[in-house]
Amino acid sequence: MINTTEQNTAYDVFLSYRHKNRDNKICKKVHTLLETFKPPGRCKEASIKRVFRDDAELPAAGVLSDTINTTLKSSHVLLVICSKDTPESRWVDKEVRTFIELGRTDKIYALLIDDDPDMCFPSSLKLIPGIENRTLKVKYTAQGFSQKKLKEELLRVIAAATGTQFEHLRFAIRRRRLARSIFAGLILTVLLVAAGLYSLYQWVTASYYYAYTQREEILIKDIIDDINNNLVSAVKNIPEAAPALVKKINDNNMYLDRMMAIDGSTKKNIEAKARNYLNLARVYMITGDTKETLNASKEAIKIYEALAENSNDETKKRDLATCYNLTGLFMQYLSKYDRAIYYLDKAADVYTKLEKSFKNNEYSESLADCYNSMGVCHYLLKNYREAADTFVREINVRKKMSYDMSLTENQVLFAGLYADAASCYNSASENKKAADCYKQAVALYKDLYEKSNEPELHKAYVVSLYNLGINSAYEKDNAEAEYYLRLSIAEADKLVKESIPEYDPYYLSMYAMYDLLYAPDKKEEALNMVSIAFKRNSTDSFIRHIYAYCLLFNNYYDEALDILNTLINEDNSAEQKIKNDLGLFIIRGYSTDLLPGFMEDLRPSVSRQT
Repeated sequence: MINTTEQNTAYDVFLSYRHKNRDNKICKKVHTLLETFKPPGRCKEASIKRVFRDDAELPAAGVLSDTINTTLKSSHVLLVICSKDTPESRWVDKEVRTFIELGRTDKIYALLIDDDPDMCFPSSLKLIPGIENRTLKVKYTAQGFSQKKLKEELLRVIAAATGTQFEHLRFAIRRRRLARSIFAGLILTVLLVAAGLYSLYQWVTASYYYAYTQREEILIKDIIDDINNNLVSAVKNIPEAAPALVKKINDNNMYLDRMMAIDGSTKKNIEAKARNYLNLARVYMITGDTKETLNASKEAIKIYEALAENSNDETKKRDLATCYNLTGLFMQYLSKYDRAIYYLDKAADVYTKLEKSFKNNEYSESLADCYNSMGVCHYLLKNYREAADTFVREINVRKKMSYDMSLTENQVLFAGLYADAASCYNSASENKKAADCYKQAVALYKDLYEKSNEPELHKAYVVSLYNLGINSAYEKDNAEAEYYLRLSIAEADKLVKESIPEYDPYYLSMYAMYDLLYAPDKKEEALNMVSIAFKRNSTDSFIRHIYAYCLLFNNYYDEALDILNTLINEDNSAEQKIKNDLGLFIIRGYSTDLLPGFMEDLRPSVSRQT
């Protein structure tokens, strides 16, 4: 956030609009939504403090143009409400031009409320490169506009105004919504169960319970898309209610058994009991009871497997896949990653068959989400090759879904997936596969950065370039490796000078690593550079690794060994990375007499820790 004195009050967002009826109405709504926005717990920094709208902030301003000019200078983001009436306003055009003159074109956003931007943009707005990527679209018809759509679109403005990464904010909002859905579902369970117990043997109560189970079915289907990222948030929203809910749902199971004795084991009764077991598993998960969570999940699975056995019914198969998926996610939340992988793999198998049989993108999306969760579990188990292969399966599923790759959010999604897969392949010493994935990430991040000029995307481009160069260097005759490393250094230098000066230690470390690999006669200069980086940030593992290598090749053997052994003691997986890096130095021509012995000296630290 921008800190200013009272004489120069900072505004997060300046709203520029024509004082026409529609424009005014939606502008007021935007103002309210921005200033009342409550950031999720994972993105507390995304808090909007003040929004400027002239009739709201300056009801009695003496010289309006002077005040607006001053306010523009102290505003972080300019949001222009664009309708068919906007081009006629010289004030809106002037406000946009002023913001351009302040050098903040990348902080100008447009809210398009009619169809055609050419008819709605003021002339100055049309001159801004990349404005189409910062245009929010909320159609305002005679029937009004969608507030839900408006809230979703404004997240991009909130992220830009508060310096929050948009994808992080968007996913944090989704987590919060899911948490509320889960909480509402559990409360609904308590209320409906309590109501049902009043008239245990009455047919009216049975009908009421059927209606409840139908609502529960809708709830489960609504949350399955996002539940893997939101279980922790759900726990935070339910304090000491979990043990009481366990008792209530167990009582409800007994109630269901009595109903089935009266009414027979109808399909609705059987499915209601299965869903009840899933509710029970969810509540046991909240209490942290792994054994009971698994037992309840297995009871639900047993029922769904029996219903789906020898059946081609789409709904039964989908319910079975959902049950496997939820069980896997429960296990993932409880850190039982092997069990999570087992159930997620079963879910993926059913989703694959559903996808082939019914050609429904919903199943493809669920399959991709399963692979993503499995990849995360493999990664946390340090099964890096399996994690990478699973992320690649997710990529292949999503590629078949025909995403619109002109949309920024889709490019960000795929760039992140390729980078995740590449990182895991790198940890598994599959350097060729890592380089192939980093090459895909580089192309996407380059396009994203050039369109938006956002520093975080520039940094992601730099990191991917550097890693592409390092992994390509394992092929001795790969001429592109040096090119990628030099380009990553040039882009890192640009990043430091233009937007993120605190990235300088990483830039110096990257430069030092390049000198070690391709200009060994400059190894003393490399040590000097990375020493500066180390003094500025002595805790970052990336900088510490390169500092140790520079010490080693400048004959500070013991100092290098101490740093690398410390890194291994902090994280066992660092040993494999260090050996990979030292192997790279051998490939690049360093002494085969020194390095194998040095690698042997790394082992005692691991033995001591074991």
